Amino acid sequence: DDPNQFVADEDVDIGVYNVRYAGMEVLHELASKFKLDAVKAFVTAFQQRMVESHQLMNQKQEHWWKLREASILAIGSLTAFLVKNQVIDLKGLLATFLTSDLSANGTVPLDLLVYCY
Repeated sequence: DDPNQFVADEDVDIGVYNVRYAGMEVLHELASKFKLDAVKAFVTAFQQRMVESHQLMNQKQEHWWKLREASILAIGSLTAFLVKNQVIDLKGLLATFLTSDLSANGTVPLDLLVYCY
């Protein structure tokens, strides 16, 4: 339930094969086999999940961040495929979602945005 504990637990599991790593391998295999069709489907699914997680966040749902974290992990694991096929503007996409998340209180830490670019 606690995002900080979730990240801490993930750090402990480094080097351990788990469902998250298996999922990333499946995504890589699908992208390798189905190429651009798979990559486009992944991007569409990513964008839909990000919108859903934003809706959950606005509804004050406790676990909204899990959907967002899993989506970012999935799309992040496919960065090489996304860049190679020029399917998505990763910098713009991250800027959009990070700005939205970080500006909930009306301010965006400039150093964080600069780091993302």
